[in-house]
Amino acid sequence: MWFDKKPEYGVHPFCQIGSHVIKGEYVSSTRIICKTPASTETNIPSAVAVSLNGVDFQDTGFFFNYYDAPIIVDVQPRSGSIEGGTETWLKGLKFTNITGSLKTVKCRFRQIPGVNATFDEESAPTRYIPAYYVDNETMKCASPTGWVGGDQVKVDLTFNGVDYTDASFPFSFYNIYGSFPKSGPADAYDDFIRIRGKGFRKDESTILCVLNGTEVAPVSIKGSQIKCPMVLDTWPSDRYESVNFHIKIDGSTHDFGNFHYYQQPTLEDVAPLVGPQEGRGAIYFIGRNFRNDFENSALGCRIGNVLGTATLIDAETIRCEITKKVPLVDEG
Repeated sequence: MWFDKKPEYGVHPFCQIGSHVIKGEYVSSTRIICKTPASTETNIPSAVAVSLNGVDFQDTGFFFNYYDAPIIVDVQPRSGSIEGGTETWLKGLKFTNITGSLKTVKCRFRQIPGVNATFDEESAPTRYIPAYYVDNETMKCASPTGWVGGDQVKVDLTFNGVDYTDASFPFSFYNIYGSFPKSGPADAYDDFIRIRGKGFRKDESTILCVLNGTEVAPVSIKGSQIKCPMVLDTWPSDRYESVNFHIKIDGSTHDFGNFHYYQQPTLEDVAPLVGPQEGRGAIYFIGRNFRNDFENSALGCRIGNVLGTATLIDAETIRCEITKKVPLVDEG
């Protein structure tokens, strides 16, 4: 409350909120404080008036709203990308739409200290995002940016910008770097597509691989890698075409474009079989079904652990050029 003049000695300010009259406290020539009493008049705007004698009250034109303290029973999803913007749904009780126009209605995302954290819960990095009323059991807000893969935060809700829920449901952030490879043999039933990133959580998130519209569980999930089956059991081994590939993490889709299935090439001969250790030589692979004209093709060759530059000569010949020194092989 703000006043132009300090009350005279022996005069105390009073506030009236709805039908409740409260003795106030003088702070400065422009401000008094009144502590709101408990009230059963929830979800009803209460007029605010002030008085210097407890009798003659002047209407301030402002309204105060009492609300039942909200209770959060669940937060979904429980994870999102570090890019932010994941629509986060808070399920609970005693949500009200009287807060719809208030800028104080917010979600609080407060980082959970890790093992090597340099902060505690009181000084933890915190971000605030506007929250929106959906119905009496649902509020929503969008996850903020500014986190790194692997960070976890606690999510809580406030209606007035001061009093927060203490549910502290955990929310995890992950980062996706990309997928590899982008193509593979149509009969590679035992091989995998790898999704690299950080902050993947097997036990806290629902993760699905989606190939050609079919959802399947990952082969394995680690903090920095998800392995998806390269070929589904139902996929014909002689079907060579591109299909869409993406993953879902707690309902959020992350698309990697198309994955192409090709016929596995057959290698029949390599020439020459010997050469100088210094490299700078060419080796020819002779076989069948060599090609580089399909989507996401990436022709390559390797001698031992040394990668070379592959050039397609024709469907039966690949030239592999080695420019680095190759370790000597002792044949006895």
